[in-house]
Amino acid sequence: MRISLNSFRPEVYAAYYRPTGYGLEDVFESVELAVRAGLRVFVNLLTHPGVTDERAELEAMDALLARAPVRMIQTRTLNIDPELYFGKGRSPRRTVGHASRD
Repeated sequence: MRISLNSFRPEVYAAYYRPTGYGLEDVFESVELAVRAGLRVFVNLLTHPGVTDERAELEAMDALLARAPVRMIQTRTLNIDPELYFGKGRSPRRTVGHASRD
């Protein structure tokens, strides 16, 4: 089973996918069911600077992987205009690899 995600956090996931009638927890439940059933689960992770490299994102990813270890996470660049992506009042935050300028 292959799924595509832009985020492991509900609010970031919803801002991009705009799901109707389901949420990210429903996606996670499907992943967990598939893993328990012995299916191979692969994640296409759509990466974007300032989103997928935030500490909160990495912690959310770790939480899912603890519940349902997937076979592979393959990264793909999410080619989207940052103003469009961050247009809902969200802006990139300090990322894990960000060098301090203090």
